[in-house]
Amino acid sequence: MEEYESFGSDKFFNQLRREINSKTPSDAAIYGELVRIIKKDTRKMLREKLPGVVNDQNREDALQDICISVLLGIYVFLNNSVDKTPEQRQAWLKSIAQRRIADIVDKNYTKETRKTALGEVETVTVYKTDSLDDENKPELVSREHSIEKMYLDRFASEKTVRVFSELMKQDVALDRLMSFFYAKIIIPQKLNRYSGDTFSGKVEETVNLLSGRSMEDIVKAFPKDFCVAYQQVFPSEMFKVLEKKLTEERDANGTLWKDVTFSLDYKKVLDASNRVLKRLRKINERHKDEE
Repeated sequence: MEEYESFGSDKFFNQLRREINSKTPSDAAIYGELVRIIKKDTRKMLREKLPGVVNDQNREDALQDICISVLLGIYVFLNNSVDKTPEQRQAWLKSIAQRRIADIVDKNYTKETRKTALGEVETVTVYKTDSLDDENKPELVSREHSIEKMYLDRFASEKTVRVFSELMKQDVALDRLMSFFYAKIIIPQKLNRYSGDTFSGKVEETVNLLSGRSMEDIVKAFPKDFCVAYQQVFPSEMFKVLEKKLTEERDANGTLWKDVTFSLDYKKVLDASNRVLKRLRKINERHKDEE
């Protein structure tokens, strides 16, 4: 796929709108290009707002949250930005990046006021767990409120996060866990949101979508697919258990999941998704009783 100048460029916008609105499972390439261009266009801002070696992980977390927020709002953005200028479209991405960076700062830093040598009062940010030198202290990031906030700041409830986190930690083979999420949640949610979608909701579509793909590729794409399908933002920490399963657990043949290719057939996907669904219902009932 060719490279584009920027997220807001007419060329990229038109290609993005055409491919995403096609609503076919073959649009993976354009999503990959979307993530690539988001990384390119926000790299400078991330380094300026979250400087220093100590912020390497913070920048990665912020970037993932930026990508998820863009994906959650992309359908509304594409439909509402046809007559916008490239600069206006670029400003939309910038506003998202600013909010997600602010979230990271709020999570990891606290504000303190102190007097300077001249007796003036100043506000500084201090890392919550470490004492950093001035070079590594990021500047305060101001929050900007815009119309996109009503679409983007829809975070999953704490209970929903707890339920799905517990499900992902269950002793279930990784390919069967992914079968459940795609067959029972991701594809059906896509159907519910878009009339005329090419998906019918049959299990065969999960088989067709996942078969032949590496488990590493599926797990890497899953957070985006899950958040976009659910139309809510889930914390990146929730998905780390899947990465751990991928690199530390093995399939029935003793192969690490990261080296396995998805190969479950229709019956196994159907059986796995139904079994995991029963577990989810039990977990959900237990959490209801705790409320």
